[in-house]
Amino acid sequence: MGKETLVVEQAHLKTWLLSSEIYSRFRKALTDKSFTIVPMLVTEYLTLTTGLDRNFWDKQSWLDTVSALDQIVMLNVPTISASILSSKDEAKEQPWDYPQRLWYLWSNAFAHAYGWELYEIEHLLIDDAIGLFQEIEFDQQMEKEFYYGLSEVAYPYNKSTKKSIFKPMPRPDWMLPASKGIPKVMLDKSMLPMGQVEDISKMFEGMVINQ
Repeated sequence: MGKETLVVEQAHLKTWLLSSEIYSRFRKALTDKSFTIVPMLVTEYLTLTTGLDRNFWDKQSWLDTVSALDQIVMLNVPTISASILSSKDEAKEQPWDYPQRLWYLWSNAFAHAYGWELYEIEHLLIDDAIGLFQEIEFDQQMEKEFYYGLSEVAYPYNKSTKKSIFKPMPRPDWMLPASKGIPKVMLDKSMLPMGQVEDISKMFEGMVINQ
């Protein structure tokens, strides 16, 4: 900071999850234009990720502080290409939510799956934790689908065909195949219009149609 060099290591799992919650509040404050709480959230994030107390950050210039925030956020970006990170399902607030729940949710998953202690889970590397978490979620989904397939709910009766047809259990979006978009199709020359092709896309600009 200033003329000093601040050495910071990439966060381990607990710090990463807790700082992610703070950063989400920081981004929301910017979106909502609640600028009065932004400095507090920046300091809270940096205090957690660096181990340096609030007094240290209060003495730094705002430019140095924001620069440190930017660099530490980039340092803690996962490098693993796990599909669970690309999920578009928005987490809705639940009555049982509470501050720092994300950490307890992940640690509960690891403790239940592997029997690890909190200390072991807390110090997992970010990429390792994400990969393992996705495998836990995958195993749980497979187990749900197995028991679902044994139930009558999986075979709804179709009145028109008078048969019961298997209906697969819905999967979270991160388990679905990636959309390939609309494929480009090459047309044979014989299928193209004859003569000069005129672009009529701008012909109706400014036209008002009375209905």
